Amino acid sequence: MSEKLSGQITVFLSMTLLMLLSLVFTLLESARSEGLRLRVQMAANSSIESVFAQYDRLLWDNYGLLFFMDRYGDAAELKEVAQKYAKKNSGSDWFEFSVKGVDTEKYVSATDDGGRVFERSVCDYMKKAGLVGVAAKLVKDMTEASEIIGTDAAEEFDLSGISEKAKEIDERISEAENDLQEREGSSVETLTPEMNESEEREKYEQLRTTYGDIKKKGLLMAVCDDVETLSENVFEAGEFPSSLSSSEKSKNSGIVSEYGLHEGALLNEYCLDHFDSYTDGDREFMELEYLICGKDSALANMSSAVKRLIALRFGLNFVCLLKDEEKDAEAEMIALIIAGWTCIEGIIKGVKLLVQMIWALTESVDDVRSLLAGESVPLLKDSGKLTLSQGSGGWNYKQYLRLLLYLTGREKVCYRAMDVIQTKIRQSEPAFTMKNCIYAARISLEAEASAMFPYLPGTIDYHMNQTGEYCYGDIF
Repeated sequence: MSEKLSGQITVFLSMTLLMLLSLVFTLLESARSEGLRLRVQMAANSSIESVFAQYDRLLWDNYGLLFFMDRYGDAAELKEVAQKYAKKNSGSDWFEFSVKGVDTEKYVSATDDGGRVFERSVCDYMKKAGLVGVAAKLVKDMTEASEIIGTDAAEEFDLSGISEKAKEIDERISEAENDLQEREGSSVETLTPEMNESEEREKYEQLRTTYGDIKKKGLLMAVCDDVETLSENVFEAGEFPSSLSSSEKSKNSGIVSEYGLHEGALLNEYCLDHFDSYTDGDREFMELEYLICGKDSALANMSSAVKRLIALRFGLNFVCLLKDEEKDAEAEMIALIIAGWTCIEGIIKGVKLLVQMIWALTESVDDVRSLLAGESVPLLKDSGKLTLSQGSGGWNYKQYLRLLLYLTGREKVCYRAMDVIQTKIRQSEPAFTMKNCIYAARISLEAEASAMFPYLPGTIDYHMNQTGEYCYGDIF
């Protein structure tokens, strides 16, 4: 009788223990499932962070920019590296899982969003360099300067307008000069008895001689004494970021918030600090000049930059000549010497305008020559400096390039800057391309695991998918 009672108690106790153990194992497995999810999430985050820790060192060392250079393209290397690190982080304890695969949900390259991703990286670097305060002053200075000169000064200078006007009255000038020799200035004295004919005629001859020399040599040779040192090698622009299609440039459009004028100033200052120009001794690429002009050789970039600078200085000098009463009167005297014998006001005014244009041009060529020689030229000249020679003070060559950068579209500056960076880094890293430089990415880690503890009514398998993301900035 006692044996039967003992047997009944054992079965009941066994069932009770089984239920208790099932409850405990269920609780443990439930806790483990949450731990597995956290472990997979940690693995996803750690994997993407490990990928971006492998930033391109040449890009960082030379330009201060953080990007992961994907050698395979389309984020293929990013996925491969992320999966390798995910497997290392799969664990070997209660929370062990197996990696089934890593996929890239989204990635952002330097060339995306119309160059704004690159601009964001540049501005992040400049802000960390403590140059935000400088930007405010530069914006003010550049805004004031652009209001003075207008936006057309970014265009290349064309001598045809002046040349056409000169041709129209060239015959009349020749006739006037011959007539002056015959009349010995009698008509002119009647018109302007107080002027010194010999001095004004000498001034005009100087202007005509300089203008003729400019037309003969061309603008570049008129201001640059070492044109032969400029490389004529044509860039292979087929893989340049600036050569990307519109659809490629607009990838991830709108992902970067619109930047203001201060950020634009930071971009320009970054370019001035990291890229060389003619006065820095650059003769192969003319980096800053390329950013402004975008031509296909150093010679072409220098020629274009010179024309833009002359255009800028021509406009400013012409305005100064018109506003300066003394110089305006001097130009009128020269016009009277040349065409005063006609007694036709329209001809005299036309000659006066031509004289002022030639004066402004010769002054501008001399200005640019001085800039290339390392001297400074004031933005607006007073009467004492409108003399075909330079005084002290003013802006140097790079400061004028800063103004031209300000007048150049920011998207053009960004893509051309990437052209230069890519060309330079490829000298040491041939596979480098800005299109494959990744700034931010989001990955999806797919993992599996099996239940470790007995679980009623049976065993289960876990299928988990967690995302991890990383950005060198703050666009995510």
